Amino acid sequence: ELFIEDLFYDLILDPEVIYEDENMIIFNKPSGMSCEYPEDPEERTVLSIAETMMRQSGEYNPDILTVPYLCTPHARQIGGLTVVAKDENTYLAFSEAIRQRRIRRFYTALTVGIPPRHKGELHSYIATNAKKEAVKVQDVPGNMAQPAVTRYSVIAADKQVARVEIEPVTNIPLQIQAQFKYIGHPILGCQKFADRSANNRFGIFGDALWLKRLEFCVGENNELSYLNGASFSITKAALPYISEALEEE
Repeated sequence: ELFIEDLFYDLILDPEVIYEDENMIIFNKPSGMSCEYPEDPEERTVLSIAETMMRQSGEYNPDILTVPYLCTPHARQIGGLTVVAKDENTYLAFSEAIRQRRIRRFYTALTVGIPPRHKGELHSYIATNAKKEAVKVQDVPGNMAQPAVTRYSVIAADKQVARVEIEPVTNIPLQIQAQFKYIGHPILGCQKFADRSANNRFGIFGDALWLKRLEFCVGENNELSYLNGASFSITKAALPYISEALEEE
């Protein structure tokens, strides 16, 4: 347990508000902060902070489902852009736009080793078992597996690690981590699909994965059309420092 005095207030995790309107809030979530409502009422999470903001502005009203909905859920250790809808209609519209690939998501990640091609697409099938929390990647259909497509390009690399921009085309939980593990270049720090020797060597035990940019290509005549053509990004992903060769310009 870590007890933080007021003297060390800079260590308290606090998401930055990147954008807000009457329908949604886009946060820059720090790695280590949970998205979900906390079990401990003292803990600050993305949803609890969004609810506080909505209460303060007078927008919060559970009777008409004007409450925060998490549109881009991330595991605690994954940081970056996190979208919270302020009502059910916006949440449903955002989810449908993701499903129809009208909202593009770009991640920055560190991979163990350098992918064989500096730019490409990963095509495979992913079967999930929610009860066993199991994820299986395979080359052919079957076992109720869903097709998964991920685009990537290597931005920088040294001998042991690459900094990669990743765009998941499909939207399957743990898709990025599973597919990169499958090709032999897991996300550095990932525990579920781990290269434990690399994680131990670098001392990184949380996914070096950051949602860095969102692009809205939603078209006209829908609930999100006012954001058509908009792009939201973080100037620098807070990834673990590995090598000067991997640093952002």
